Amino acid sequence: MLCACGYSRRLPPLIEFICKAYHDTTAVRQLIEGERNLQGFMNAYLTLTNYYLVAPEMEFSHGYCDFFLLPNYLTYPMVAHSYILELKYLKADATETEAEKQWTEAVKQIKTYAADKKLQSMLHGSTLHPIVIQIKGYDLVKYEEIKA
Repeated sequence: MLCACGYSRRLPPLIEFICKAYHDTTAVRQLIEGERNLQGFMNAYLTLTNYYLVAPEMEFSHGYCDFFLLPNYLTYPMVAHSYILELKYLKADATETEAEKQWTEAVKQIKTYAADKKLQSMLHGSTLHPIVIQIKGYDLVKYEEIKA
C-alpha cells in the first residue's frame, strides 16, 4: 500500500492509514510535543516509499510547507503527481471555532505555497496536489485536497 499509493495517485488512503497508526500508537505524553511529534511520525511513514523524495519543511513563499513529496524521477519516471502537505495540530480541548479558524488559515497558507515559482519549477510537469491535514489530539479531524 505505501509504494502503490504514490504511483496510482491514491494519497488519501495513505493519509488515513498514517493517521490511524498515529492514533493507535501515540501516548498521552507525546501529545505534549503536538505538531512536532505528528511531523516526525508522518515523516517516518512517508519516507518508506521510493516513489517520492520527501522534503520536510521546504521553504516556499517565505513560509515552510510541512512536506513536499516530489516524484523520484530517476527511478520512477512514470510518476505524474506531486504533493505538498500542510499539517495542522489542535490540542485535544480545542473548540470548533479554533478548528475552523486554523483550517481557514491553513487553506490560505497552502494556496500561497502552491503558487510559489520555485515550487512550480520543481514539478517537471507533474500534477501538484496541495493537501491540508488537521489532527486534534490523537484524531484525524479533516483532510482535503485544496484547489489552488
